[in-house]
Amino acid sequence: MAFLARDLLVGFGTNLESEFIVAIATLYILIFFGTPIVMIRVANEFSPALPSKETFRGFLARPLHIRTGQISGHDALIQVVLVPVCLVLGTAGIAYAFHAAQQAVGG
Repeated sequence: MAFLARDLLVGFGTNLESEFIVAIATLYILIFFGTPIVMIRVANEFSPALPSKETFRGFLARPLHIRTGQISGHDALIQVVLVPVCLVLGTAGIAYAFHAAQQAVGG
């Protein structure tokens, strides 16, 4: 999350107007990544019916049943991590292209 905010600020934070837009985008990033964290903490605190806490290694080892069949914990981890990683890489690429274009025109 910090990498995404840093890429936005370095790439697009060239003047006050664009820094304002970057601040709004950073708030969206916090909401996007913070909502699942808050939901997990609330569920763990207020739902005594949840099973005992499982280790991460145990999660990766067992199969998960989804609508289309069954996947391993490793496959689920890849699917969950893929979106944030692509967001960071895409934002870094766009920020680099934007910065390079500004330097090319003398900005």
